[in-house]
Amino acid sequence: MDLVGRQTEAAQVALFLEDGTGALVLEGDAGVGKTTVWLAGLELARERGLRTLVAQPTEAETQFPYASLADLIEPVADEALRLMPLPQRRALEVALLRRESKTTWDGRGVAAATLTALRALSTDAPTLLAIDDLQWVDHASADALGFALRRALGDAMRLLGTERTGAGVRLGLRNAARVTVAPLGPDALREIIRVRLGLELRRHAVLQLAARSGGNPFFALELAR
Repeated sequence: MDLVGRQTEAAQVALFLEDGTGALVLEGDAGVGKTTVWLAGLELARERGLRTLVAQPTEAETQFPYASLADLIEPVADEALRLMPLPQRRALEVALLRRESKTTWDGRGVAAATLTALRALSTDAPTLLAIDDLQWVDHASADALGFALRRALGDAMRLLGTERTGAGVRLGLRNAARVTVAPLGPDALREIIRVRLGLELRRHAVLQLAARSGGNPFFALELAR
């Protein structure tokens, strides 16, 4: 994993996975490198034996109820559904589009089912919810996950997320620890450009690129191209 200039943030994520509890949110501007650090944390969590439930919602998916919840729960749904009371199981099956329903969404039932699932899964094995771009979690998923996480987060159930600066608190994570993924300096940008694009830039060109991109590696790479 390419973590040029992100050793400090990566170390904070590693410490969270080793000794932390609750939630850790990586925040910063679009393109600054939050997802890169998040992916490294996800890889480390798997190496340490944590069960990982992953969602990477996009802005276009915010209109689809329970899209993010389905991304997280569907891979373990067969296991989780067996552990639920019948009303919760039916509500979650409808939310996951496994069962037809002629009625409206049972928001309370889905929230209770999500809590039951997370508690059961984290009892069986330490579990990490990994959500990239929390600001794009659809409202129905946010309600269900927020309800569950306020009750289930702890040593065995953690959340590692990314969030765009200024997006506001999502999933009720007001007490989450936060790490700011800041712009990079010229030396780090120069190395990223060398690794990603195979370009060796002179010092004055790198300084101009850093100034124009504001230290944002995504913009720096686009300018370098």
